[in-house]
Amino acid sequence: MKKTMSLLLVFMLITAMSYAFEVQLSASVPVHFANGKEESGHIEDKTDLAAIALGMGFMFNLTERVGFGLFEDVSFGRKLFGTSPTDSDFYSLFTSDTLLAPVFNIYDSQRLKVPFGIGLHFLYFAGDHWEPNYLNSSLTSPGVYNLRKEKLFQLGLGTFLGLEYYFTQTLYMLASTTMYFDIFNHRNLEVGVGNNNVSDSWSSWGIHWGVKPTLGIGIRFYGSSQPEEAPPEEAAAEEVPPPEEEPAL
Repeated sequence: MKKTMSLLLVFMLITAMSYAFEVQLSASVPVHFANGKEESGHIEDKTDLAAIALGMGFMFNLTERVGFGLFEDVSFGRKLFGTSPTDSDFYSLFTSDTLLAPVFNIYDSQRLKVPFGIGLHFLYFAGDHWEPNYLNSSLTSPGVYNLRKEKLFQLGLGTFLGLEYYFTQTLYMLASTTMYFDIFNHRNLEVGVGNNNVSDSWSSWGIHWGVKPTLGIGIRFYGSSQPEEAPPEEAAAEEVPPPEEEPAL
């Protein structure tokens, strides 16, 4: 309870110090590729293709051009390709993707902003699926399967480039592409039938990269320094009355 209250106070303090605070809701399609050097005998996934991931982001703008962002998304029901056999599907799958990064608006106008961020990336993956056990299957007794439980944690560098179009001063549409290059990988694997389970865990160093196109909407909340209601270039020009005509002599 005390830890939760402390985190809440820190969150409120950062928000109060911000020039503007933003909340983003988004949907994305992550694509993941792993190429780590695992121990001999371990089977490693190669490509992890998601369906749709739902995300939420928080932006703390210190100035109009510089801020700090926390971006998080989760996805369910994805399929994994590259394991043996390749036709096995997950029946339970969860992935959490997190990016902590300073953000810079490399282009900033009244309607259009182009944010760029680079920082720390985390990936958590947990899934259960069935693998056919060909050694114990036969023509008279097919359908013997092993239950495979896998958990994965990755850590590395992430970066993104976005595009934000403002409908009003507080509501905007966003589109971005995030790329990450994780170098640390830790896995926990459990395989077995019934009570005969065998588990193992190991860590590795290698390149694990991914790309994530994102679409969403954002809401910006200003502090005491909220800009004027109408942008200067879009404010309607005041009508100047025509000069009065001098009476003819």
